Amino acid sequence: MPPQPHNSATSGSLVLQPRVIRFKDAPGYLGMDRNRFNDEVRPFVTEVRMGKQGVAFDRLDLDVWFEEYKNRNGRPGQPKGELTWDERKLRASPSGKGSGTSTNKSTDGAFAKAVKDNGYPAKLDVGLIGSCTNSSYEDITRAASVARQAGEKLLKVAAEYTITPGSELVRYTIERDGLIKSFEEIGGVVLANACGPCIGQWARHGADKQEKNSIITSFNRNFAKRNDGNPNTHSFVASPEIVTALAIAGNMTFNPISHIVIKRPDTW
Repeated sequence: MPPQPHNSATSGSLVLQPRVIRFKDAPGYLGMDRNRFNDEVRPFVTEVRMGKQGVAFDRLDLDVWFEEYKNRNGRPGQPKGELTWDERKLRASPSGKGSGTSTNKSTDGAFAKAVKDNGYPAKLDVGLIGSCTNSSYEDITRAASVARQAGEKLLKVAAEYTITPGSELVRYTIERDGLIKSFEEIGGVVLANACGPCIGQWARHGADKQEKNSIITSFNRNFAKRNDGNPNTHSFVASPEIVTALAIAGNMTFNPISHIVIKRPDTW
C-alpha cells in the first residue's frame, strides 16, 4: 500500500506520511513517551529490522493499535501470540566476546565452553555497563527490563553491578522513568556519567594483588589491563542485557535461555 497523503494544516499542501516509522519516532507518533510505548504498544506490533541495529514499525500497524485502543476506551489489550516483549528480548541469543580481544565472538553454549576450555574463572566478579558505549537510553531500558524481571522474582545480583549512563541527559531520563529504581532493587549501582573503567580510570579495590578474575562489560575494548590495570583480569564484552543477566547469576557459564536463577548459585 503506498504512502497516504494528507493536507497540511499550515500550508495547505499535501504531505506524504512514511509507511515505516523508526523506533525513535514511534512513541511521538502516538503521542506518548518511550517507556509507555515499550509497555503498551511494542508487544502488539511487528518490529521491522532496519540495517544491523535499527528497529522500525509499520505505520499501519500503529494506526490499527490506536483504533483498537480507542475501542477499548484506553484499557490494556492482550498481546498477539504467546510471548511478551520482555520474553522476546530474553529469547535473543546471548553472546559475548572473549577476553583480550574484541573480535573473537562466541554464542550460546559456545561461550560457556570457551570459558571452561580456556581456564577463565567461571565466577563473575563484576558486571559493568557504560559509559559512552552501549549506554544510551535505549540500551539502558533493555538492561532495566532484565533487572525489573529479576526484581519481581526478589532476586539480587550475585556479582558487583554498575551502570554508567552515557550522558547526564540519559541519567536524568532514566531516573525520571524509574529505571534507576529497577537497578537498585537488585543491588545495582548507577554512577555519574563520566569516564571510568572503560578507559582504565577505575580505582578497583584489590587490583594491585593481580589476582585472576573475570569481569563482563558493555565497553568497546577489553585488552589486558585496559580496565583496572590488572593483567590477570579477564574482561569479556557483551550487550547490556547479557551483562545484567550474568551479573544476576554471578557466573560466566550462565545461559539465560536454558538456565533458571533461583538464588545465588555457586555452580551450574
